[in-house]
Amino acid sequence: MRRIWLPWLAFAGILWVSVFSFSQARYTCSACRAYKVQTKWLGMAWSREEETECSRWYRANVEASHDHLWEVYTHCRRLGWFGLSGYGCTIGGAITMLSETWQIELYQHFDNKLEAKALFAGMGRNSKEGSRIWTALQEWSDQGYPGSWRTWWERAQKLDRDEAFREGEAPAEPR
Repeated sequence: MRRIWLPWLAFAGILWVSVFSFSQARYTCSACRAYKVQTKWLGMAWSREEETECSRWYRANVEASHDHLWEVYTHCRRLGWFGLSGYGCTIGGAITMLSETWQIELYQHFDNKLEAKALFAGMGRNSKEGSRIWTALQEWSDQGYPGSWRTWWERAQKLDRDEAFREGEAPAEPR
């Protein structure tokens, strides 16, 4: 009787290990918005990259080639052996909230496309600065892109410093 259960027990064990040792993380290039998926399963790891509408536009209008600036999307992974230790979550930067269509539109409002690239690279990290940039870009877009980004951003930083001063915080040093 034990011999009948042994193959089923082995099968259940293999299934358990297979299911709970699988994880994926998605990434986007903050400059061109190419897409990458990194997969781990049973100790093996591989990744695949895909072009997007934005990455094709970027190659034709900004740079023919570049080193990707991979930024992780928000995701959770199982931790520990067989996923028994719980989950660990990673929060993606502000760039992951920016649609590819909007990023192309923003690029088109910069005279210097490489200045826009540097701006998007700064939005990749999950930071207060990236969130402030995202908010200022949203406001600039909502207002119909008046003036240059540099002028708009300087105005936004001044407003942030003025607001911090009114709230009794030490004013941030201009950058």
